Amino acid sequence: MSEFKKYKRKESAELRPYIGGESMEGISISTPDTNDGSPKKGDMIARNPKNHADQWLVAREYFDDNFNARTCKCGQCKWASERTALSRVDVYGDGDFDFVNDVQTIAYGPIFCAECLDPMPIDSQEA
Repeated sequence: MSEFKKYKRKESAELRPYIGGESMEGISISTPDTNDGSPKKGDMIARNPKNHADQWLVAREYFDDNFNARTCKCGQCKWASERTALSRVDVYGDGDFDFVNDVQTIAYGPIFCAECLDPMPIDSQEA
């Protein structure tokens, strides 16, 4: 067996609360979670953002230790940040220059909801 390593997620996760008594058909539950009494109140159901049929249970304890809600006051959560465009100018020895239309956009500053301008909590912002 290979060694486990720590990885940081690149994207946000999509989760919803487990509703007591709902069908768990098509939702994977690990044996340790089942042995611990899941599904139960406080557990979450996660899904693959690229394949919504791929769903699994996330135990409440794991969720509480590893996730922060990324919500805003309007609930639309259209997170954005200030943006600036960077362009490249190539300057030659004779003083001539070319403006290169290779524009890149970078984000800076606080992240906020584009709908209500509510700032995202600092502990929810990804580095």
